[in-house]
Amino acid sequence: MRKAFILSFIVYLFLTACSERDQYYKTDVIKETFRAKPCDTIVGQEVNLNGILMPNGIQCVDSLLILISKDEPLIRVYNTYTDSIISQFGYIGHSKEEFIHPPLYCYFGVAGNGKTFMYLPDDQNPTKEVDLEASMGNKSVVVNRVIKHDYYDESAFFCVDSAAILMYRDLSPVDDVRDDMWNPPYWEIQSPNKNEVVSVFPEIIIGNGDILPFVYKMSVGLKPDHTKFVTVNTSQDLFTITDVKNCKTIGVKGNDFYNLEYIQNVFQSMGLLDAINKLKVYNIGCCVSDDYIFCLHDGKREASKIDIMEGLEPIVNVYDWTGDFVTSFMLKEPICVIAYNACTHKLYGLSYNYELFEYNISNIVK
Repeated sequence: MRKAFILSFIVYLFLTACSERDQYYKTDVIKETFRAKPCDTIVGQEVNLNGILMPNGIQCVDSLLILISKDEPLIRVYNTYTDSIISQFGYIGHSKEEFIHPPLYCYFGVAGNGKTFMYLPDDQNPTKEVDLEASMGNKSVVVNRVIKHDYYDESAFFCVDSAAILMYRDLSPVDDVRDDMWNPPYWEIQSPNKNEVVSVFPEIIIGNGDILPFVYKMSVGLKPDHTKFVTVNTSQDLFTITDVKNCKTIGVKGNDFYNLEYIQNVFQSMGLLDAINKLKVYNIGCCVSDDYIFCLHDGKREASKIDIMEGLEPIVNVYDWTGDFVTSFMLKEPICVIAYNACTHKLYGLSYNYELFEYNISNIVK
């Protein structure tokens, strides 16, 4: 009887511990991966930007590299086979073919007739669906349609097809004076047949408003075939894969994962500077292909050293869409944004000084 009681009590403690742990991060499947050390260090070849002063982002489609710039023209199309810019377009203005602000990101979709569309947020509302081939030929933006989504608080907005959309909403404060309360980051999937909310964090997060934005900062990526998306944590060795069709989630914890409960409970007792000194920076960005997820760990030790670039050698950790680790490699240059071209097996990286580098990784990633 005594043994049965002790066994029941141990089981109770285990289930309670699991329950308390799950309240901070809960997915349908959890994978704990062990990454091997980087297999190689790749030295980049600098790409001549032909006078582009401040590239804002990069994205690959087919054999093309799209550079989004803060200076006009806003969009430059780079041929990765000929290593040359073959078209440029996009200007600031208020007409249908212009942008109120330089787009922060772009992504692509292919219509039933094989035509490639580029989706560009214009001040987040609305998103412009741009005919890439026609724009390249005309050297001016050719807008196929303007998608008005009337949401001002999403951090990212994706069109999955002509009817379904994905919206990512970042950590946001709750209008409540009693506590320092926050709405967690979450995805919303809207289609004619269903509206789904995908959240792996608590419904309400209570904590220090100076620290939590660091803890829950994310990068997002949509698989080119639009069947899955990934949310990559910046201050955690952690990312989440979600299936668009069934909303099932896979949580992938890396070697250096330390749980959110530790951050939320221990860091709350510290001052902001002390917490930042202890808070590590992991994945500052990501890019995706139909086969892989590339997570960029820029090599910073702590968030307090975020401006120190000397000797910085970023690490790129590669996973497949089931969350399994594939490989890891280092980059010689201090890269902060990446894009992968599956046609040429080349990785492109923007440095903190707005330099563009090309990395041939065909011997590492097939």
